Amino acid sequence: MRSTSTMCPERHRGFALVSAIFILVVLAALGGFMVMVSTSQHVGEAVDIEGARAYLAARAGVEWAVYNVLVVDSSSCPTSPTNLSGLAGTLSNFRVTVTCAKTYGPTTCSSTGTDDDICVYQIAATACSPSSGACPNTAAVGTTSYVERRIQITITN
Repeated sequence: MRSTSTMCPERHRGFALVSAIFILVVLAALGGFMVMVSTSQHVGEAVDIEGARAYLAARAGVEWAVYNVLVVDSSSCPTSPTNLSGLAGTLSNFRVTVTCAKTYGPTTCSSTGTDDDICVYQIAATACSPSSGACPNTAAVGTTSYVERRIQITITN
């Protein structure tokens, strides 16, 4: 009579190969998933950084307009809209559009402190990247490389 251990080798032949192929496929799928998650995290981080830079570019536009209203010419806004150029460093690839409107006050404003001389200005700055085209660029909204930030302030003089 034959033992059961001598009958089984024919039925189990190739089982290790199937197991090894299955493990390789699962590991390859996990590796591909990890690469995909890592790539999306890097893209998200780059967009976050560009968003922070866009905010700083818009803030530079607002500060430029405030300087022009309060120091250069206290009786009027800068020409609206104005496209700032010459931002340096990491802000150089942004286009900044600044708008300014006097919402309250006499024709000429002074800083004497009387209520009759108070002027109120509404200033808005929009920073866009990439800097080609108009800012804001409605055609580029939704693309992965387009970033836009807008800051709006009200000042009195």
